[in-house]
Amino acid sequence: MKKVFLVAAALGASVFAGSRAGAPELDSDHYLKHVKFLASEKLKGRGTGTEGLERAADYIARQLRGFGVKPLNGSYFQEFQVTVRAELGTHNKFDYQLDGARSALKPQEDFIPLNFSATAKNSCQLVFAGYGISAKELNYDDYAGIDVKDKCVLVLRYEPQEFEEKSVFAGKAYTEHAQLPSKAFHARNRGARAVILINNMANRSGESDKLETFGQTSGPANAGIAFVQVKYEVAERWMKQAGKDLPGIVKNIDHDLKPRSFTF
Repeated sequence: MKKVFLVAAALGASVFAGSRAGAPELDSDHYLKHVKFLASEKLKGRGTGTEGLERAADYIARQLRGFGVKPLNGSYFQEFQVTVRAELGTHNKFDYQLDGARSALKPQEDFIPLNFSATAKNSCQLVFAGYGISAKELNYDDYAGIDVKDKCVLVLRYEPQEFEEKSVFAGKAYTEHAQLPSKAFHARNRGARAVILINNMANRSGESDKLETFGQTSGPANAGIAFVQVKYEVAERWMKQAGKDLPGIVKNIDHDLKPRSFTF
């Protein structure tokens, strides 16, 4: 169980000195004292679950106590569970059948589970759900008109019109809809068994189709659904077999913001 603390409360309470009756004066010495300690080598990287973060939390709690700040529910800390130092298992497999022939992908070369994926064994029909986004406030829903219950959902990374500054999706500044946990929750809440993510290489000519590094993806400890990334070229083979042009689909979605989702 880890500690959550509010840095601003500790720092903000310490930068003012002077009488209560008069206007507070900024005390730069007190401010720098706290900043220098919290940014010092003594606390190292302050990563989740590390000794440095625990020391920073204890320091801020002491400052709050010294200022007379009343704790909420009797404690300056709020505890929560978080997964740290996750390691990839040795029995991850990804097989698919195309034209009656069965093929196996190589872990960390052709596919990679994400660290917030649920542990699961699935065999299911594939559904393409565009960017895996359901944004009613933007009048856009990749799940409109398709049933993904008990199916595996293939989705593109990021969001439509990601390089257009005037896009309703905010263009180069990604919205919450581009976040991978958001894509996971949309699929899970509709009863899907798994999410298969691909990089949007149709919009990234000349870039490398890199798989995520296991353990480096932000998200919950467990999204409640299997979540795996596969190489773009693998998904493009699936699309061609279904008579679909993946780059063309991406282009059309970005053009008019109308979903092109379908069941294989």
